[in-house]
Amino acid sequence: MSEIGIRPRMLVKDVMTSPVITIGETGNAQKAAQLMDKNDVGGVIVTSKEGKPVGIITERDMITRVLTKNTLPSSVNVKKVMTSPLLTIDPDETLTEAARKMS
Repeated sequence: MSEIGIRPRMLVKDVMTSPVITIGETGNAQKAAQLMDKNDVGGVIVTSKEGKPVGIITERDMITRVLTKNTLPSSVNVKKVMTSPLLTIDPDETLTEAARKMS
């Protein structure tokens, strides 16, 4: 199909990062930033002690909740910086559906 210029529907799983990079809820913002840098990702999933996802910390979260407050990243717990609740989408959903959910 793609030979004639028709693109198949793009799915979330075609563009998502795998495996997911995580940090425990007792971690700090500095460690989260180091994980983002090391793994070349824009965010990490925050997990509970039981390993359940409870939020996400993104580059934007770091800027708006740590850097603009002139706070030392090593002194800030990720629970204070993360975005929660965590919104999810099935990997087999289309990118169009993912964009709709994000807006």
